[in-house]
Amino acid sequence: MEQNTYWLNVTILGGVLKKNSKTAFNIYLELSRSNSEFQTRAKVCLAWSYLYGVGVDKNKIKAQDIFQELIKNKSDQQNPAKFGLAKNYQTDPLYYKMAFQLYSDLSKCKSDQQNSAKYELARCYESGKGVMKDADKVYSLYLTLLTSEDYRSKAFQRIANYYKNKGDAENSYKYYNLFFKMEEEKKKDNH
Repeated sequence: MEQNTYWLNVTILGGVLKKNSKTAFNIYLELSRSNSEFQTRAKVCLAWSYLYGVGVDKNKIKAQDIFQELIKNKSDQQNPAKFGLAKNYQTDPLYYKMAFQLYSDLSKCKSDQQNSAKYELARCYESGKGVMKDADKVYSLYLTLLTSEDYRSKAFQRIANYYKNKGDAENSYKYYNLFFKMEEEKKKDNH
């Protein structure tokens, strides 16, 4: 029963039934208090709900507390919690360096968050949030993301911008062209 509830909930917050986000939040809350195998996953989802105000009023402090608890307890959801905490820190200039450090750590470990962390790390180097701007590190990180199915399109676009900013129209055009081809393929696949 709990497994079905958990997957129903994932579907609800995943956007299939957005109108039931309050129900999803309540299920996450219930599961986070249980001793089930889904307790820590539910806590991560609960924290994300608080962070973005999905099914509940936005509360970044509660989100931060839950993420920190999962990290402190070395839960099986430690890396997703670190990523969530970094996203939370990224919204406040006082915590930019902490967000950068979490992204940096996550970008080096094999996990589901590794490529997302690399992307966010590149964005930190690009914007100078938590670290000095460094176009070469941005470029290097985006190059590594070209192998990621989830981030390839964004990486092509960002690399094209890198070359554009360097005044290299030929390479900029090449990467923009690859980006647009990928976007066209996505459109064809979705129809």
